[in-house]
Amino acid sequence: MNTTRLDAGATAFGSTGTTRLGLAGEADVEERYQQAAYLSAMFSTVGQAEWSALHAAIWTIMSDGFAQAPTGILTYLQMAVDAADAGFTGAYAVDFSKWYVFSDVDILADGTEGVQEHIVYVPEPSTILLLLA
Repeated sequence: MNTTRLDAGATAFGSTGTTRLGLAGEADVEERYQQAAYLSAMFSTVGQAEWSALHAAIWTIMSDGFAQAPTGILTYLQMAVDAADAGFTGAYAVDFSKWYVFSDVDILADGTEGVQEHIVYVPEPSTILLLLA
């Protein structure tokens, strides 16, 4: 079996300046990660038929766009904008204290090199213990 080891650093939301986008000097870094997390949280609430549009919306927010945009992408992009405009409160509330960006430790100071980052929701330790029981 071939395996690849990835050494990654975890960055909490609120300090995303050390992530790929932060190091590259991209605009609105924190808000972009928040929008991606907001949309990522929807995977558990929408049908699988919507997943390609969700993925495409996240890729569009985090990169230069998505070449072949599937149906529904604009709806999700607008939802992310609306959530950011609302400050991720009220109907758009997200607890970002449980979201992290995992970045390759080989990322260079300008945000290049390394492998894809992952935006991850980390449950409370008690949840993990319940799953292991």
